[in-house]
Amino acid sequence: MKKLIVLLALLMSVTSAAYAQTSITQYIDTATGCGGNDGTIGNPYCTCAEWEAQDTDLVSADQTLTVISTGAGTTGCTIEGWTTDATRRIVLDGPVITTTGYNEPAITIDVANVTLRNARLVRSGSDINIRIFQLTGAAGTSSIIERSSFVATGVTRDSGVACVAVGGLASSNITFRNNVIIDCPGSVTNALEMPLFPTSTYNVNNNTVVNSANKGIVMIVETTPTGSIVNLNNNLSYNNTGVDYEIIPGAATLNQLTNLSEDATSPTVAFRSKTITFVDAAAKNFRLAAGDTEALNVGTTIASFSNDFDGDTRPQGAGWDIGFDERLAGSTNRFMTLLKVGL
Repeated sequence: MKKLIVLLALLMSVTSAAYAQTSITQYIDTATGCGGNDGTIGNPYCTCAEWEAQDTDLVSADQTLTVISTGAGTTGCTIEGWTTDATRRIVLDGPVITTTGYNEPAITIDVANVTLRNARLVRSGSDINIRIFQLTGAAGTSSIIERSSFVATGVTRDSGVACVAVGGLASSNITFRNNVIIDCPGSVTNALEMPLFPTSTYNVNNNTVVNSANKGIVMIVETTPTGSIVNLNNNLSYNNTGVDYEIIPGAATLNQLTNLSEDATSPTVAFRSKTITFVDAAAKNFRLAAGDTEALNVGTTIASFSNDFDGDTRPQGAGWDIGFDERLAGSTNRFMTLLKVGL
């Protein structure tokens, strides 16, 4: 009997090892150069595009992949051709990319199950398509975009697309939180546009959208979104030439609290027509000033996360702040001129 127990234990350990999921970390370094370009810490990839060309099947390899990016690039990156699922996914952390080329978003995600974190994406130049970022994903995608800034500079031509387009298809789970979108140009271009599809969940929380030449946050029906849920909380849409919000949930269930607007379009009636005091709007610092009376400490607590754009803990005061940044308690808040990040 003892031998049988030992044999079973050995078989179980071998079986467990064979199916143990592994976590892989790779590196991109556009600042200090690159070595053998195998993605290891001593031989990082030179560009996001070079890293992306692997097109790995993470499901068959039973791996999760975290990619740490440092430095600033000038070539757009399209993530496509990878095989992922909800647990064997890609986390792209820290890319700083400025693009100017025709029809060249800084980052395009065309596969499911990607987390984009701590990105600083800038779109400059004057071509007709001024998308900064787009997520098309796939049916069943589970994607997270968080703690990132999206900035347009020097682009004046209309294009009819969104600066930040967050898509996906049916049965998707999309999270967009703790982000800031600044200066989206073009009178027919929205800052953040998110089409709604059936049986999907959209978590859009604690984002700041400012200075769009057209609409701010747009969430509209693409196909009849039966069975979909929209969770829209703690967003700040402000100083947009068009409406601050256009929310048309159709058959989707809309759960929303404490969304703030300068105009009368917030879905939260009590937070319409407000005046926000920023640290320095002229210098593109859209963090809340200490003297603000409309967005500080009045947000909704959200169970699924507890940090802000900088990774600081929420709340710092009596309650969550509205928008991408939680003002630090008892100290001078960080100053960041977002337009200069990555340039």
